[in-house]
Amino acid sequence: MKRPSILLLLAALAAAGCSRVPPEEALARGQAALAAGRWDEAAALLDAAADAHPENPVVFYNLGMARLCAGKWRGARAAFAESAKFAAGDDRRRAVQGLAEAWRRGGDADKALEVYTEAIDGGDRSACLLAGLAGIELERGELQAAHRHLSEAAADDPDDPTYLFNSGWLFSTDEKLDVTVAAERLVSFVTSGDNAALYPAQADAARRRLAELSAKRPAALQEKIDTLLERSLDPSVSRTAAAFKAAVAAYQLDQSNSFALETVIDLARRQGRRDVAAALATRGRLLFPDEPAFRE
Repeated sequence: MKRPSILLLLAALAAAGCSRVPPEEALARGQAALAAGRWDEAAALLDAAADAHPENPVVFYNLGMARLCAGKWRGARAAFAESAKFAAGDDRRRAVQGLAEAWRRGGDADKALEVYTEAIDGGDRSACLLAGLAGIELERGELQAAHRHLSEAAADDPDDPTYLFNSGWLFSTDEKLDVTVAAERLVSFVTSGDNAALYPAQADAARRRLAELSAKRPAALQEKIDTLLERSLDPSVSRTAAAFKAAVAAYQLDQSNSFALETVIDLARRQGRRDVAAALATRGRLLFPDEPAFRE
């Protein structure tokens, strides 16, 4: 089972450039090259910046990301390890995630698991690390362990993007299938804050997973949704609060259902709930960018 990983990219937008430059300029240009996807250029510049800032965890994190994206697993691991050595709090957690990801992409899931386990056993039971560990377990088919660690992650931060993505993935597997829960988590991942912009590859993976859920919808769930939508579309009640409530209930049963979302938006517009309709239309564009119904 392949699962796109969740990593945060600390890249400041600055003037791009290359070759030999002063350390401070090398950092800015390296971050800009990283943000623009010029991995080798970014790695060279950030390597120079790291020489000048040997105890700066953000410099080493960015260097790790550049090397990771360039496919230089060993160098990425070294940079992330240095970042973790000097970082604290969220910066250290991101470095740990990066280190685990470098091992995973290099083909050693056991070492990735070890990185997460060591950090967690060391006392950091934060949602992002627990959910990151669960992601490795998902790939290894250890669904019970993944479920347990995701439950612990939810207790720490139910809005953590790593938790939302991996939890949605878990509950969309055949072994743990719960369409309502899976769709709610994946939708939350795509639509919360800047997640779709920060993690475009993972957002695309979540959208594809949501599209697959429609084929997995149990007959009993589909019947409930159909009954609620029929009630909401009844001409005799379509302009009432009850109709809107029924459509919302149908959509909440499976938030991967684009028709249900379209119905809620249409009823909101007809009932003069313009702010609600606008907010839901924005959600529709994030979740179903190729569907004409949600285009501006």
